[in-house]
Amino acid sequence: MTSLALPAILESLRNSLEKLPAPCILLLPAETNTRLTRLGGLPLLAPGSTWPNGADGPLPFVGQIDFAEVAASRGVELGLPDHGLLALFCAAEFWTGGHPDDRLRFRVIYTPDTKHAVELAAPEELEVAEIESLAPLSALALPDLDDRLVEAYESLQEGARRDAYVDFRDAFKEQQRAGSDGNDHCLRGYASWIGDDGRLDAQLAASGLDASHSDSPEARALAAGASAWNLLWQIETIGLQPFDEIGYFLLLIRDEDLAARAFDRAWVLHQTY
Repeated sequence: MTSLALPAILESLRNSLEKLPAPCILLLPAETNTRLTRLGGLPLLAPGSTWPNGADGPLPFVGQIDFAEVAASRGVELGLPDHGLLALFCAAEFWTGGHPDDRLRFRVIYTPDTKHAVELAAPEELEVAEIESLAPLSALALPDLDDRLVEAYESLQEGARRDAYVDFRDAFKEQQRAGSDGNDHCLRGYASWIGDDGRLDAQLAASGLDASHSDSPEARALAAGASAWNLLWQIETIGLQPFDEIGYFLLLIRDEDLAARAFDRAWVLHQTY
């Protein structure tokens, strides 16, 4: 599955491990600030749009994806649109995404008509972050050990095998980056979970239940639907203003909602160390 040799301790699991790589698009630092796929700056939205508000006022703008730029890196093959802009706004204070009220702490806005999109001025109380332009790179990803897919391999959770897989995944990721330094931003592939796989949290919170009560009869009845949620966009937040925490914004969406371009039904988790 890769030019990297598997460690001997993982060789017996080769048939299983070769099924794990999933296509993704890495979002690496761009050489110029001419790209529309970027973090920071101001959003491009449909004419007449208003700045989204959360529970405590205007939501800071995180960044946007230009799907036309991504399409050149096989984005359409991953179910992504071939046009339009996707903007993400998130609250700066701590939150997890595991409660229904967290819906007020983020906003996902899809603007299909890029040609007529206009830059929206920020409210006075928000500081505009410096622009970080991102260049897409088609790649492959491996799940981390907290992913529901990997948790099924009990033998991979044991001491020496566990450590060997972690090292192998890190080396695989560096190989896919083609020598580029920097962030851990990506589209599709697998999320870099911090702690538990967050798909159950998204399933419960989006259904109106507090994810901290996952043992309730109502939560157990919804648990099977967690596997329908997959990563759309991962944003590493360290150095990202005004958030600047060691962690990720993880925008998850069900495949049926992605196909319908129903981005307003996506859910955002905020996982930190």
